[in-house]
Amino acid sequence: MLTGAFKFRFLVLNQTLLVDAFHNFPGLSKPHSTVEYAIKKLLGLGERKSGDVLDGVGEQIRNLRKRSGRLKETLENCGWDVLESCAVVSMGAKPSAYLNKIVKLKKSPKDGGSTENDATYEVKLDDINIREAIFKVTGFCINSSSWTGIRGYCRFAIALEESKFERALDCIIKFKESVPESL
Repeated sequence: MLTGAFKFRFLVLNQTLLVDAFHNFPGLSKPHSTVEYAIKKLLGLGERKSGDVLDGVGEQIRNLRKRSGRLKETLENCGWDVLESCAVVSMGAKPSAYLNKIVKLKKSPKDGGSTENDATYEVKLDDINIREAIFKVTGFCINSSSWTGIRGYCRFAIALEESKFERALDCIIKFKESVPESL
């Protein structure tokens, strides 16, 4: 999903022989439940003009492209190296300015801290534990490089409702401000 604009393509089959062939073809897999949901919604709009659906898809692509630009700018201003992408649902970025920086995090009761005191611990940031650090400081959750499978790069979601996207941008800035000598 990091490679470019959305393209919607699907095939509806009603002949058993073809359905069986596609199910048994090793290069195809069952679509993700979100894809199935989108297909059902698109098919449900079948009585509307096809232009309405295409206009909606085009508007979503433009919205994601705009968000992609805003997220890229925010991340770069906060010391991240961003992988180029265009109108996608997520973006990859390397936390270059934060690597090997020491950040103090508050212990939660789960970590052995208590709610009565401000027990903290220090963490030397890397591309994996930065996920936990960002979450503890801001409440914002990203995927670390252990999730992305791209060594050194984290994943940021773009396909969020507008208020959550705006909050995510604010959290990226808040985290930058919480890391001493980060930039």
